[in-house]
Amino acid sequence: MAGGQASIKVMVVWVVHA
Repeated sequence: MAGGQASIKVMVVWVVHA
């Protein structure tokens, strides 16, 4: 599990949901 890519993906999803 990539920490950097996973973090970015979660951030993008969170921003889109926000």
